Amino acid sequence: MKFYVIEPASLTEAVDILSQAKDIILMAGGTDLLVKVKQGRLKPGRVLSLRQIQGLERVEYVPGRGLFIGPMATHAQVAAHPEVICRFSALAEACSAVGSPQIRNVGTVAGNLANASPAADTAGALLALEAQLMLMGPQGSRRVALADFLLGPGKTCLGQGELIAQIFAPEPQLSTFSTYLKLGRRKAMEIAVCSVALASTSAGNGWSNVQLALGAVGPTTLLSKQAGNVLEGQVWSEQVSILAGKSAASECQPVDDQRASASYRRAMVEVMVKRAISRLEFLKG
Repeated sequence: MKFYVIEPASLTEAVDILSQAKDIILMAGGTDLLVKVKQGRLKPGRVLSLRQIQGLERVEYVPGRGLFIGPMATHAQVAAHPEVICRFSALAEACSAVGSPQIRNVGTVAGNLANASPAADTAGALLALEAQLMLMGPQGSRRVALADFLLGPGKTCLGQGELIAQIFAPEPQLSTFSTYLKLGRRKAMEIAVCSVALASTSAGNGWSNVQLALGAVGPTTLLSKQAGNVLEGQVWSEQVSILAGKSAASECQPVDDQRASASYRRAMVEVMVKRAISRLEFLKG
């Protein structure tokens, strides 16, 4: 399969090109796009690559503000960043869980989000970390919460000519901890059967601002508000963990597919939520 590659020199030029033609497909790392082309699932005539634009691989932590990730930053870059490991643990763990080392060295976090797979590893972690996206389009720039960006399987709120210009995760409090857990049929090169990302702030003997995200158990990665409410303000115990797990399982919407049944996924959500809670309790010390 042959196609024509366009390489703009700036994001502004990229937006101009994308806004003028609907048949152009945007490519960041290309780890998903090129596989679909090879399999014959996509037959693009033209592909717009961001590879020649300087500075898009930015991964920067700004004290007092948070974490900034450019649209060409790879999973490997993010996973290895010391401030991500220290302050945004769930994201470092999620990026480390993506594919293989070869895929992590090429694939981008922005591309992982733009694909809008319900099983995307980084989506759950970034949801739990209350991430926002800066979108750039022909009408200018706008900031959207990641929760509002993901609309369904393969569907996002990106308009014609828009692209992800930046990912932002706000500065967590010093007593905030986060983790990401993934369940697959094997330990590597696997799409999640279900995943759980949990972030919360230690407040006295309890926890506050609980953010619990579930992956691969619904039409999109979702925040389990019911389970979050169960945990909010509580001293986490075995009983509370069980209640939170059951609440999360009741809120998700899994389906049967070749990787797992809906009933198995729902049961594993209970298990994974309890494991994530135990993990945060361990990190709290």
